[in-house]
Amino acid sequence: MPNHSFYYAIGRITGLERSLLKKNELDSISELTGDRAIKSLVDYGYGQGATDKSNLGALISAEMEKLQQEIYDLTPNSKMTDLFFIDLDVINLKLYFKSKLLGNTLTSDELVTGVFDRETLIPSLENKNYEAFGDTFSQYVEKMAEEIELLEESANPMAVSQVVDRTVFSYIFDTIKKLRDSYLKNYFSNKVDLLNILSVLRSKVLRWNKQMAEGMMIDGGFISSSDIMDNYELDFVDLVRKTPLGPNEERIKRAVFQYDSSEASVEFLQDAFAEILNDTALNDEYDVFGIGPIASYIIRKIREARKLRIIFSKKNSSATSL
Repeated sequence: MPNHSFYYAIGRITGLERSLLKKNELDSISELTGDRAIKSLVDYGYGQGATDKSNLGALISAEMEKLQQEIYDLTPNSKMTDLFFIDLDVINLKLYFKSKLLGNTLTSDELVTGVFDRETLIPSLENKNYEAFGDTFSQYVEKMAEEIELLEESANPMAVSQVVDRTVFSYIFDTIKKLRDSYLKNYFSNKVDLLNILSVLRSKVLRWNKQMAEGMMIDGGFISSSDIMDNYELDFVDLVRKTPLGPNEERIKRAVFQYDSSEASVEFLQDAFAEILNDTALNDEYDVFGIGPIASYIIRKIREARKLRIIFSKKNSSATSL
């Protein structure tokens, strides 16, 4: 049963944070070959509940299941904390729709454990029976599926991702209105801002025109989408320099300028933005109930899983190219 004391929850989170992989541990894993990297990950205590400890997907799913149970046991408000777990369902929805687009086969073993049951996700979407997503979210998933169906056959995976993101954020902001929570509104508005900036960068790398890029924008952020699009014809760095960038303007510009001057990868900018978002979760003036440390822990665990997927996908790419 959930515990209704934020003080209890924050005390528990302090202990749980010790399970987060340290930078030197992630660096060590990235330097090892596939099987040895998996063994090292298990030795660090990751994914202990997995039946198959030789499979990264199984380890991540076990870790996410453990995370959700931990949070369920301590959260004072599951409706608030569930919104941070929606990120995992977003991963699953994108995997499903992208697989369908590319004609690939997807199994439930390849999905992560989110708010909604991964075992029923694929058949529910294939049969257009959305009840498994709950009374409220099912309406958004149905709308999402219909919009993706209307995309041209030549639609690229990025466009599919953006439909998923837009629809899920619409659900998130509608839920926040019902909860009337300023902390959640501030956090997710900042998240939208950072995602929109990354979308602009990707659009420019792909040399998309303004109309195509505009379709990638998500509503709900502090940064005006129209301000971004008004400056779209500029170089990415000049666009960032000229556009009003909301409450995190200084840190966003610093990260973008560093990205540009050092010719770093997009991953560098993603990591820098993730740090900004994590700091927002922890240091929000609207966090009157103290949910920040709980949210931060969820965010960092999900980010950790994403980093592991990136590390191992690079290993697979290297092995394929040998």
